Amino acid sequence: MMTVAVCVVLILALLAVLSASTAAAAPGQGAWGDRENDHGYNSPDVISTVGAWDRDVLGFEVGVTQNQIYSGDRFSVIIDANRDGIEDYALVLYCCPLQKNMGYWTGSGWNFSIPQNTFQASFGSGTMQAYVHRGEVGWPQGALHFRARTWWEGSGQRPFDLAPDSGWFVLPQETAVGGASGPGAQTAP
Repeated sequence: MMTVAVCVVLILALLAVLSASTAAAAPGQGAWGDRENDHGYNSPDVISTVGAWDRDVLGFEVGVTQNQIYSGDRFSVIIDANRDGIEDYALVLYCCPLQKNMGYWTGSGWNFSIPQNTFQASFGSGTMQAYVHRGEVGWPQGALHFRARTWWEGSGQRPFDLAPDSGWFVLPQETAVGGASGPGAQTAP
């Protein structure tokens, strides 16, 4: 039986390969672009999004035009586990200091006090990476609907970028994938 740590290594390697490739992805993999300069003032500008589904581990990569993470920056992957058009889970990385949090939409607000034992997130070289065991995000079946959202918290403003600009990316359920891990990055505690 493959451990979560081994699956994470495989997911990170797959994310690196997918983000460098423009080839069509197999089931359980996907890579998408986003228009440049369509973000709000000071919010990170999303330019690419990658998703991978390996057994029970979901991995995501959100590429932005900036190489560093700055105070007030927020990065998230939003998951629609039920494929009903409603945001169910948010995987969030924010600065400063670098921190991560995962939340569940209750219908009236985000609950960030849910179990998040497997959720990991990091930022390096203009890329946010996140992975989580799918059991912590509602055990999605079939295709996974998700999107990337970045925003900047400052001066009472919340300018943002959303990828895709409307709707959801659709990640088909996995087939076995694998590979080796890449270089490290800043990881949120």
